[in-house]
Amino acid sequence: MPDSEEMTIDERRKCIKRMQASYLGADRTERGRLLSHLEELTALDRKTLIRLLRSAELTRRPRARSADGSTGSRSTTRSA
Repeated sequence: MPDSEEMTIDERRKCIKRMQASYLGADRTERGRLLSHLEELTALDRKTLIRLLRSAELTRRPRARSADGSTGSRSTTRSA
């Protein structure tokens, strides 16, 4: 993949999903190699990759909504 092109979140998850079985079945040194390779491919840090590789579910969750229906983002307008 060219350096100018970044992976989308969904592409990253697909790549991690493909490597997950190899990672879980590997010994310590092989896991290190796989993490280095994934770190280079996805531009994610090692701790994030470890968390994703060890999780059972890689699907993205929808944002939680508050009682008023907003997603919790801050508004740029202020009411007096």
